[in-house]
Amino acid sequence: MQDLIFDKAVVIKKDGSEIDADKNDGEVVFKSLDVYDCIYLKYKIRNYYTGELVNHFWDEFNFNQFYPIENIRYSLILPSDKNVYYKGQNMNSKPVVKKDLGNKTLYIWQMKNIPAIKYETGMPPLNDVGKVLYVSTIKNWNYIARWYLHLTRSKTIPNFEIKEKVNELLQGKNSLPLYDKIKIIYDYIVQNITYSSVSFRQSAFIPQKARDVMVTKIGDCKDMATLFITMLKVLNVSADYVLVNSRDNGLNTNALPGNYFNHAIAKVVIDGKPMFFDLTARNYPAGTLPSMDIGAFALDVTNSESKPFYINAKNLFTRKIIRNTEAVIKEDNSVLVNIKTERTGATTAALRYEYNDIGKNEQLKNLNESLSNIFNNFKVISFSSDNLDTLTKTLNYNYSFTLNQFIGNVGNYKLLKLPWEDRMNSNTAISYDQRKYAYDRNDNVDLFKETINIKLPAGYAPLEMPKNINLDCKEAKYSVEYKFEYGSITATRIMKNLSDIVNPEDYKSYKDFINKVISSDFTQILLKKS
Repeated sequence: MQDLIFDKAVVIKKDGSEIDADKNDGEVVFKSLDVYDCIYLKYKIRNYYTGELVNHFWDEFNFNQFYPIENIRYSLILPSDKNVYYKGQNMNSKPVVKKDLGNKTLYIWQMKNIPAIKYETGMPPLNDVGKVLYVSTIKNWNYIARWYLHLTRSKTIPNFEIKEKVNELLQGKNSLPLYDKIKIIYDYIVQNITYSSVSFRQSAFIPQKARDVMVTKIGDCKDMATLFITMLKVLNVSADYVLVNSRDNGLNTNALPGNYFNHAIAKVVIDGKPMFFDLTARNYPAGTLPSMDIGAFALDVTNSESKPFYINAKNLFTRKIIRNTEAVIKEDNSVLVNIKTERTGATTAALRYEYNDIGKNEQLKNLNESLSNIFNNFKVISFSSDNLDTLTKTLNYNYSFTLNQFIGNVGNYKLLKLPWEDRMNSNTAISYDQRKYAYDRNDNVDLFKETINIKLPAGYAPLEMPKNINLDCKEAKYSVEYKFEYGSITATRIMKNLSDIVNPEDYKSYKDFINKVISSDFTQILLKKS
């Protein structure tokens, strides 16, 4: 739907000579660049649409970047009888308007001497923090929803093959609750249809027919959503497309009506509550979403009034990681560690991605690589899981390893540090004295709970037990509780995430909270022999 036309692309040397760039479709390579060379690039983008969007225009334009700008201008020429709407973000959106162009009107937005945006680790996308102009000739979002509804209407008609497949999947299961039936359809699609997006097979906006997706077993996001919606029609269950602009593209707070979307999922209302299904999320159980969907800018494609919204995690399964660790300190100061872990919700996807469809040796290799980010001088012994190949909302797995020379000797004492697997480490995002922009933590986990039971060597006991810890801030809560009885130390660590976003005004308290968590996680216990 778009052509890129280069008028000129050259490197201008200090002596004024010009060297043409190499051009190949949309790519440009500037050769022999030296300090103080100038790059000159002049190009046109030609868009062409079909259907109801052919008479409309929309755009977003960033006036500042991570480099300084001396002069930047956005000009728009429209027929004088065409209404245009505009809205600025972090900028004055009022243009200079010139109407002395016959039957056309010229709108100009211009800025000069704009300093560079200073990058901060974990900051929101440029579209959220920059000076952004939105323009559109479309009056409301209903127009976009109706446009996509019309594009897809003929693609979701169940034919004989689709009806036969649904009946096969649900044979003898008519008494199941509605959600369980929907899950069976979801599981079939994500496990049997391969994601593929290639220009000769898929168009930019129009999905394939549901029947073609099922037969070829290949499709992109809108194709898979189409198959899901069509299969649910066989069950007389209504499902809608949801157009999504993934979270990494920002909140689009001031976006005017237009097609800014890069993804499509489906929505079903179950017991009065909307549930979202991303059919490209291969390792995610039904009722969960990848992190790029959560908090994303989205639009329902329905016949009723459509307004943009943000997908929240309210109706999704809670994302938990629960660990129970049994550890035994050996005479040679090594520690034998056995960990039983339960993951729920979207946290199960990462483990399926890493460990499913590979052999035992590869599983042990992957576990070894994962643990190397946490521990030194260890040896993996075993790994097992009960349901890697099924899309259950809960996944249990066990593994064991030996930590060599993990216990330090201090004279007649032993120095023990707790082998927390989910301990907090410092990162660049919280190294600033203050932040200008928010910090997007994007933790992807709502609750960590880790209980460690360590069997001490015979005759040893803690010289002094650490005090219990309770910390909290606006974005998270943290606690550690210690006990010593029957020759063992038991410690329970809980980290609960309350918000993914740390606003600049809350940054100092959050940084203080994290530094205290890090200090607590690296607590050491001195052991003495009685």
